Amino acid sequence: MLTTNVDISDRLINGQLGIVIKVSVDNVSNKPSTIFVKFDDSNAGVSAIRNSSSSFARENSLVPIKPVLARIKVRPGKPSSPEMQRLQFPVTLAWACSVHKVQGLTLDNIVVSFDLKKQRYFILTMVRYT
Repeated sequence: MLTTNVDISDRLINGQLGIVIKVSVDNVSNKPSTIFVKFDDSNAGVSAIRNSSSSFARENSLVPIKPVLARIKVRPGKPSSPEMQRLQFPVTLAWACSVHKVQGLTLDNIVVSFDLKKQRYFILTMVRYT
């Protein structure tokens, strides 16, 4: 699952679900450089695939996801505050999601625990019926 809006116009948005197919490692640094994802939404990342320099991404219709650099001030609001940096892929495991996390999504398949009686209707309205 994507954890940030990578490219809204290309449907690479926070909450987009998919499967990581491959992790590409940089030959020089020996660190992961690109994650290739097959998203559940077939329209997600179409432009990213088309514009990718990776033939693997284009040939297999996989979306290349690059790491994102985040800068965080140790003491927000203070101009002289030191800054930390974190380089991280904007993805997380999504074996299970809370009802609140998937709010607003339309899903093709779900598995639900009906322990929370008040949320049954809400959960079932997120599923696409064919």
